[in-house]
Amino acid sequence: MKTILFGGTFNPVHLGHLHVLHSIAFHTDYERVIILPASQPPHKAYRQVITDSQRLELLHLAVEDYHRLYPDDRALECIIDTCEIDRGGKSYMYDSVMDIHTRYEITGTLALAIGDDLFPTLKDWYRGDDLIQLLHFVVITRDQQNENRVFPNQLDGEFLEVAPVRCSSTSIRDQLKSTTGCLYSLKEQLSESVLDYIIDYGLYKND
Repeated sequence: MKTILFGGTFNPVHLGHLHVLHSIAFHTDYERVIILPASQPPHKAYRQVITDSQRLELLHLAVEDYHRLYPDDRALECIIDTCEIDRGGKSYMYDSVMDIHTRYEITGTLALAIGDDLFPTLKDWYRGDDLIQLLHFVVITRDQQNENRVFPNQLDGEFLEVAPVRCSSTSIRDQLKSTTGCLYSLKEQLSESVLDYIIDYGLYKND
């Protein structure tokens, strides 16, 4: 099955993440997205505020919401794989790619969805040169300048323009920590089931 990886901390998962899934379904021919929640991202600071179990529950709810929000999307299998959480420690994409290849039947070259903010740092990743040989890169961009960009010759990949969705996990956590009023003001950033779960269990209040 033609497969693309989508990694991140998803802390919390928000509507911007779901719009990436929609864009993959609408603009590409990938049949399966494997979502990889990180244990400890090696490229940015991460402080665990909610449990991994709660973060995974939010992801499962978000995937269900994705199918409700985009009912006309073609069939796209969305799998939440916990290999990085199960390994613990820093989550290196190279290790995950090796693991995924042993457990899934992959058609063609395995792809990785990566933000255009992280893309320039790729060669600095753990075994980055090996990753470049192993993966097809789908670079998520929001600046609507794809036609003016040239993909580096040594890399196999493409740009995928995603309409801007003004969401940030950091900003959402800050709002959840500081908001004393109605938290449903976050409904423009979080899907319904995710927001309900966060409110019901009082998540991120002690961030």
